Amino acid sequence: GTVPRTITRYRDICAEEMASPQDWSVQDVLDWLDKALSSGSFNGHVETYKHFFASHFIDGASLLELTPDMIRKMGIHAVGHALGIARLISELKSGGGSGITVRRSSLIRTELPEGLILCMGNPLLDISAEVSEAFLQKYEVKPNDAILCEDKHKPVYVELEKNFAVSYIAGGSTQNTARIISWMLQKKKCCPLHGRGRQGRLREKVERICCFRRCRCPLHGDR
Repeated sequence: GTVPRTITRYRDICAEEMASPQDWSVQDVLDWLDKALSSGSFNGHVETYKHFFASHFIDGASLLELTPDMIRKMGIHAVGHALGIARLISELKSGGGSGITVRRSSLIRTELPEGLILCMGNPLLDISAEVSEAFLQKYEVKPNDAILCEDKHKPVYVELEKNFAVSYIAGGSTQNTARIISWMLQKKKCCPLHGRGRQGRLREKVERICCFRRCRCPLHGDR
């Protein structure tokens, strides 16, 4: 299909302006990293570190709250690098920023109304956990395998939540598409997701995870 005119204008009509770090988007943060880490011991690591920041959806507000420990938990395990990035952030907060200026496009966000793009599909909630070999044998499943759920597998979900440390991952192609569009456009509620989902704790988990990931995708549909 054709790209909506509002999207085209959002992308094309721009003018350079100064941006406060507090208001930076994820892309603004990545641009800042490009310049801030362009020399010294960071050489050869910039793209990897940018990937860590992008995968954790670090925008300007989040950037200013990062501590060395949080930076290491993101995947930057070298103590010197974690401390170095923390120092750069501290300089940025104090208004210094080592003379680095980040400019971004002044985009006409008002041209993007809520609900501009509608995604329709059933949201999924994946449950991930590290389990024992005995657990796999109990339910007759193999490591790194994908199978259809049979009646004998139905107790798996309850046992996972009861006996293991689980991670919940909002997924499904429709939901992932809505999350990515919202992140790319950085516009709240521009891409709602319409799908079926019964009211309950698992539905609430999906909505909470979407909010945590800054995807700004309100979930609608049957309750």
